[in-house]
Amino acid sequence: MYQYQFLNAAGEVVTAKVDSDYNGDFVKAMDEFDGKKDSKLKPCKASKTVIVEYHLNSSDEIDSIAICDTGTPVQKKKVTNAGYYDSYELANNVVIFSYNGVDYSKADNYTVVEREDAIGKEFKASYTTEDGKIVLMVANDLVASDVVYGLVTGSGNNDSDAGHYVTVLEPNGEANDYNCSKATLDEIVGFGNNALIGFKYSSNNEIKSVNVVKVDTGVETTLGGDKVLKQEGEVSNIENGRITLKANTSTSYGFSKDVVVYKLDGEEYKTDGDISDILEPTTNPAVAGSTIAMFDIEGEDGVYDVIVILK
Repeated sequence: MYQYQFLNAAGEVVTAKVDSDYNGDFVKAMDEFDGKKDSKLKPCKASKTVIVEYHLNSSDEIDSIAICDTGTPVQKKKVTNAGYYDSYELANNVVIFSYNGVDYSKADNYTVVEREDAIGKEFKASYTTEDGKIVLMVANDLVASDVVYGLVTGSGNNDSDAGHYVTVLEPNGEANDYNCSKATLDEIVGFGNNALIGFKYSSNNEIKSVNVVKVDTGVETTLGGDKVLKQEGEVSNIENGRITLKANTSTSYGFSKDVVVYKLDGEEYKTDGDISDILEPTTNPAVAGSTIAMFDIEGEDGVYDVIVILK
């Protein structure tokens, strides 16, 4: 007797046997699933997003199943405030699964997300519709956090599924550990020890390669969130809450009254720096001003919230 395992609308793992009278039709339906046209089915795991419509008889056996047409996965659309995704309205009872992982057959890689929690979020997804509304969708990492910024101050191995971690010193002064794969760790380390990074982390506290970048102007096109600006260079002048850089003395940049200044304390960065720690040039040509990186990461107001003293 054939059997089929799937997640139901409540996110529960269901293993159902197939009604023997339905075996032939079940095989035909599964041909679409595994891409093979044969009369026998072998045990297999899902290698992609598969949405099915099914029915259980009084004996809780499958007596009807069909693969739903989800089309090509949509690349990063946002759910509008009115509840529309890719021009389709999310049904009031829509079922949303957030997927995070590399194994589509592992139930732990899926999380059920409420409709209201999807509003305003941007993500890649596969979905199926009924009566012109989305009734079920599988979203790529919908439960990922908002964008987090910080400097990496440590890394190593751990017992997470990803196998590694980075320690990130965030602008609020907290140092937090986030899981990551070896490849992602190497990518982050490659940014440099004084580079501000931006990232999103998943429900399992993991940073994925596609969700981490070295912060620069326009990085929001990758991560979403507020528009980001960056300026970098040697300081020429600091006056009236504004900084001028040597490369362009005709332009100055305002910084927030609560600006966070990262400065080295020995060999480690801390967030207890102050504007007074940033050196201006003197009349002595041998004494240069500090080299800094400035970031506007909040509010899209052109006022710089974070400064990293590079040297």
